[in-house]
Order: sequence, then C-alpha cells, then structure tokens
Amino acid sequence: MVDLPNSSNLTRKYLEAHSNVITIPYEIYDSISLPSVIPTTTEAQSPNECFFISNYCFTALDSPTMAKYAEALIKPCTHGFLVWQTIFGENIENTDSYLGKNTIKKTLEEPLTAPANIPNYFVYF
Repeated sequence: MVDLPNSSNLTRKYLEAHSNVITIPYEIYDSISLPSVIPTTTEAQSPNECFFISNYCFTALDSPTMAKYAEALIKPCTHGFLVWQTIFGENIENTDSYLGKNTIKKTLEEPLTAPANIPNYFVYF
C-alpha cells in the first residue's frame, strides 16, 4: 500500500488493530520515501498472491517514479484497481502504456471528487 505519509500511518494503525482478521501479507509505503524503497527487481508471484490497489497516488508521481513504480509494484500483479487522476495531465487513454498492463475497465469516478473538466477514473486491470 502506498499513500501520503499521514494516510500510510493511519492505514498501518488500522491494519495492526485488526491483525487478528487480516491474514494476507501486505507492505505499506509512503509516497515521499517511495523512490528510495521500491525494489529494483521483484520476485515472481503466483497469480493469486498479488493484487494492486492505488487510490489517487500513481498519477501524482513524476514520470520516472511512475515508471519505477509500475515496474516494481504493478508488473508483478495479475489484477488491480487504481484511481486515475487527469489533473496532472495524464490522459485516461494512456493507462495501458503507463501501467504496462491491458486494462479491463475504465469508468468515470462516482461520486466525482474532481471538477468535470479534469475528472478521475476508476481503472481495473
């Protein structure tokens, strides 16, 4: 899980408080330290071990970090979900090339959290 530092800390506290019912392995990173902690190589994952979720973070990264993030965190995952923000200039039509994945579905975010002229999308792969 990757998010802003405060959100990452809140996620960590929530997951630790519910550790008796959350039995899947997970990693939590914050987006500030992300460039220094992403591994440069990934171990092979079995198809059902790795599902990627990103809420708003991916498109807020600079292009070199997006590429590193996609290679290290998205590529090993067989499926995933993310919220794609167009406010940073990344068109929704570019998702497949940025993710290195064929998307299954792209839908307008509902409810909208951004202005209609720069909408967010739900992207599934």
